[in-house]
Amino acid sequence: MALRNYLAAFRNQPRTPPYLLFFVTARCDARCRHCFYWRATDAPPPELSLDEIEKVARGTGPLLQLTLTGGDAAQRDDLPEIADLFARHAGVLNVTIGTNGFRTAQVVAHAETMLRRLPRGTNLTVDLSLDGLGADHDYIRNRPGIFQAVNATFRELQRIKARERRLNLCIDITVSTFNEDKLGPLYDYVVRELGPDIINALYIRGEPREPTAKNIGLDRYRELCGWIRRDTAAGKIPGYRFFTDTLHAKDFILRDIIMDTVREGRFQYPCTAGRLTGVIYPQGDVAPCEMVDVVLGHLRDEDYDLGRIWTSDRARAFRAQAAYERCHCVHQCFLSNNILFNPALTPRLIAETARLKFARLGRARAGGR
Repeated sequence: MALRNYLAAFRNQPRTPPYLLFFVTARCDARCRHCFYWRATDAPPPELSLDEIEKVARGTGPLLQLTLTGGDAAQRDDLPEIADLFARHAGVLNVTIGTNGFRTAQVVAHAETMLRRLPRGTNLTVDLSLDGLGADHDYIRNRPGIFQAVNATFRELQRIKARERRLNLCIDITVSTFNEDKLGPLYDYVVRELGPDIINALYIRGEPREPTAKNIGLDRYRELCGWIRRDTAAGKIPGYRFFTDTLHAKDFILRDIIMDTVREGRFQYPCTAGRLTGVIYPQGDVAPCEMVDVVLGHLRDEDYDLGRIWTSDRARAFRAQAAYERCHCVHQCFLSNNILFNPALTPRLIAETARLKFARLGRARAGGR
């Protein structure tokens, strides 16, 4: 169902986005120096209640991806119930929790509860942020003790993963001026000591709390991307348990596009924001994208009908304009759809996937050396 909703977007406009980023809260224990959402985290707006979210979920079409983010999504005590609502009413295939990992007990409890409640065909991914080692991470995140906490959270989640294959563990490294000269030791630690399924190299975006965070070039980011590509081919970064090689290949292309975008300072490929990908903010505002100052409607004003907003005149006008397609975007969620559902990039995706498969086969024949 969710995949059909995606494929239908090649021919027409789905009534609701099959890839949904839901900012369930703006509350956060950290005050990250590179955060683009800092105005909201400093003064969190009122949140949609669970009853209100159920009304939204009932009217949401099939979902391939639901990302529960913030702020720190784990701060919602009812986070498992939110995931369950979209699983029951929208048949979501993958749920992602975005968290800084500071509240270990809460993150772990949420993951365990979700894995019990979600259908067997639904995967769960937990994204944890790690931007430095020890005091460096605490400094960047403006929260003493957060390095120790995120490590504890990751290791507890690994214990769950040992018995639950549906759980994917991801480490997000945001490259900024605060860590660009220390990425080597950080990356080695992540690979050797933690061993996540996925490592995301995030290029800083938006207008950060501390503007100097953006004073970076491409050299260090390019180096980090090269390490990830190398270690993925070597089998050190296993990837998601579904469509593994294709999603790795997509990420290779995605990071290349980010570097092209930053280097050339211009738009690269048509964007699916407002068509395949949508955003809900904590108070109920619906947007086509995080990176443009556009609100398509408010859920409370439209009887919680996401489809009514997504097919409104305002939404159609946004999709019809050419300006948003020229954004200098480095946002991985939106770029992912731009790659997977752009026929012009399909040959490149197939080629990257094939290269990775051959690398894996060659390693297997050589006995894993």
